[in-house]
Amino acid sequence: GRLGYVPNYHLGRTELELKNIDLTIDNVSSACLCSPDLRVSVKNEFCSSVAIYNGVEKMASVPSPPCWLENASKKNYLDRASLSALAAAMAREEASTDQNMDDIKNLSSSNSNNQLLECNTSLKEKQPSTREEEKSLNQITLCLHCRGPSSSLCQECSGAYFCDEPRKCKMAGWSHQCICATWRIYVLRRNELSTFPYLADWHLPLLRDDCFISESTYHNYLTNILGVLSPVNIDSEYSTVNRKQTWWATELYGWSGGSSLSAKYVEPGRRRSYIDGFALKYSTLIPEERFVTKEDIFVANEKIMQETQFPEARLIQTDDRGLPILSSWEHYYRLRSLPPRSPAALLGTYPLTLYYAIQRYGIVPLTVAQMLDKPLKIHIVGVEKELNFVDWFQEVGFLLPEEVMIEMTWVVREDMFPQCSQSKSISMQLSTN
Repeated sequence: GRLGYVPNYHLGRTELELKNIDLTIDNVSSACLCSPDLRVSVKNEFCSSVAIYNGVEKMASVPSPPCWLENASKKNYLDRASLSALAAAMAREEASTDQNMDDIKNLSSSNSNNQLLECNTSLKEKQPSTREEEKSLNQITLCLHCRGPSSSLCQECSGAYFCDEPRKCKMAGWSHQCICATWRIYVLRRNELSTFPYLADWHLPLLRDDCFISESTYHNYLTNILGVLSPVNIDSEYSTVNRKQTWWATELYGWSGGSSLSAKYVEPGRRRSYIDGFALKYSTLIPEERFVTKEDIFVANEKIMQETQFPEARLIQTDDRGLPILSSWEHYYRLRSLPPRSPAALLGTYPLTLYYAIQRYGIVPLTVAQMLDKPLKIHIVGVEKELNFVDWFQEVGFLLPEEVMIEMTWVVREDMFPQCSQSKSISMQLSTN
């Protein structure tokens, strides 16, 4: 296809046939000379002003190359860039491995016992000896590669920390290059993504920098403001961690393969209602366990019309299947009749992300499932803390039409299962009636 050969299926023939036989050398030259990243207007101006005759650039009018040739040039360009980046990364990795092997050989060849003893002593000196030191380490930024203390941001994206020279952490952590451009987009939109004008001010303390490098701010919020966790000394061994195991319990202390101080008490087979799971003081802060109807969408839009300026741009729209398009937390809160001071958004990201994927990309399987009167099958891979709030995923069903059946399969690594769970094979049916 890159050379203009296409299959000819006429009369059953499958041989490749050359098309675009009117292609000229000027077309090929201009396609090779123009960068595939140029804007259309710039490209047109360039092609009309530059031509190549016998290797010499001359001012002339050159027709734009055909679309298939431009696409081939762009694909070759991208392939070359990808292969070059991969080759460079492999060369650096191989050089790093060879250097490490040389260091190991040198270490074991002369005075190995003394050097190993010094190495072990050095490692012990770097490890925190008290919980206070461990707490201080949790409050500083760390290198993305070696996880050592670092305060130098990646110059390209400003979204990751790496150690300074002479350490080669950024070179060794070459995989960051694959997502660096994406991180830069998120960093540039940081203020936009962390601004929720409809929600009350309750979320503002959770957007401060100290909340991203320490759990103390979030711990204080869940314990003293929401009151959903038992008061414990954050510097203790967490022996009195909340045994009620509400849905908030796994918001702290990580997962650690199901053995962390919050994860090890999780029992996925235990059923909870929304009221028990959220454990909030007022039930009005919790969505009702019922299906969303067309009347709910109508009522929510009526309130938007009455309470906001320029309401037409903020109304809740529906897609071709009648599913509500939730483009902001305001849409979800109004649709589920939640007040802006409700903290439901802190846990709502889990089921709403799944609903967004279905509404945005799952229309075809959803339609087929309805036509065949079969459930829409969803596989969730890499489940960890979600095991603590299985019932909260009923929210996906409540947002979909009532006649839609859903079958969720959660894939969990055996070594990630909570230690206190009585069974690693759980079968359950979530009722949404």
